[in-house]
Amino acid sequence: MNRLTLNIGGRYDKYVGTLPEQNAPGGRFSGPRTVAETEVINQSIAVWRAGASYDLTGNGRTALKASVSRYGLQVGIDRVTNVNPLTVGSRDCPWGDANGNRRFDEGELTGACPAFSGGAVTGYAEGVEWPYSDEITAGFETQLPGAVRVGTMFYYRTNRKQIGQINTLQPASAYTAHTVTIPNGPGGTVESPKPTTATVYNISAAANPLAANVRDNVDYLDTTYKGVEFTATKRFSQKWQMQMGLTIGKNEGGVNTATGQSSTVDNNDPNNLVYPTGIIGNDSEQAFRLSGSYTLPFDINVSGSMVANNGYPYVSTYSLTRAAAAAQGINLTRASQTILLSKRGDERYENVVMFDMRLAKTFRFGSRSFSPQIDIFNISNADTVVNTTVAVGPSYLRPAGGDPILSPRIIRIGFALNF
Repeated sequence: MNRLTLNIGGRYDKYVGTLPEQNAPGGRFSGPRTVAETEVINQSIAVWRAGASYDLTGNGRTALKASVSRYGLQVGIDRVTNVNPLTVGSRDCPWGDANGNRRFDEGELTGACPAFSGGAVTGYAEGVEWPYSDEITAGFETQLPGAVRVGTMFYYRTNRKQIGQINTLQPASAYTAHTVTIPNGPGGTVESPKPTTATVYNISAAANPLAANVRDNVDYLDTTYKGVEFTATKRFSQKWQMQMGLTIGKNEGGVNTATGQSSTVDNNDPNNLVYPTGIIGNDSEQAFRLSGSYTLPFDINVSGSMVANNGYPYVSTYSLTRAAAAAQGINLTRASQTILLSKRGDERYENVVMFDMRLAKTFRFGSRSFSPQIDIFNISNADTVVNTTVAVGPSYLRPAGGDPILSPRIIRIGFALNF
């Protein structure tokens, strides 16, 4: 037993969310409202961790490691704000600009509006549980000659009891499926479009204005990650050191938006559930990292890093308008309907490979030092596109959003003065 090390712990958390007394004056689209102080959620959870490390050879050079743990998922103020009747809500209404002044005037609605979103029509199911994550790991590390350590670790991680939202007044039976032709989609570009077909689910006019959202644990939102990580480290000796890591894995779960998952979209709406399994999060299935440094003659230090991973997933979408639907014989109830065109993970951005480097030398003057340095970022000046417009239209797959292309090669010259 003197070769075995255990790490065991437990934790208990309690969360009580309360809305304070509040009120708001009436406006153009709603009357005055008053909310009494209300306890909206009361949860608790007990979690644990159990880890073990075993010295396989008895000389402290090779260790087998394993752990089984449960973690309560992060608590946020959104557990309260999502059901606050005075949070901002919105709705999309069919509108015709009858007088041509390009702004909404009374009497210009051309159909019934859906209910407002937000906490005014949302509450928690009785007994909603605290979401949690279970994690199992197993692997080994060993010390090799030359101050080198290598290791392998397997990870299995799940998210369970995640909180989602269901509009109980708009069941799946309130929708009718239609097949529509989309002018472009996965595999196509603006210059060379690839038309495709997709299914759109049209809600009935009677159900469209109804809303009674219940927030509850939704099994559809369960996620599972399986991955393996290979690592190697060379401690500094003989003028050099190095760290390397390769991760291969996949995080999958129920998809209800183009970006993966949302806790506030309606999980009764079949338009959100077209692809029940897909990649969750910005998940690279292969990711490689390498960094190190070497001391050149005259104590000049050169260091660098390499990053390589396959591109993040995205989902092409199409916004079906009433006019486009009518052209295909569909009387669309909503003003528009977003259609997901691919399983999340089937479409990915380009692979990313990038190199950085630094040259530095330190001059010492007693207790003071002066260190000039040169940094070169993105040495190869890679111009990989990492963010685009995913909605089918005139800008489909064009670079968009914040930092849509890797930053260009940058050379920075500086110094550090220590005294």
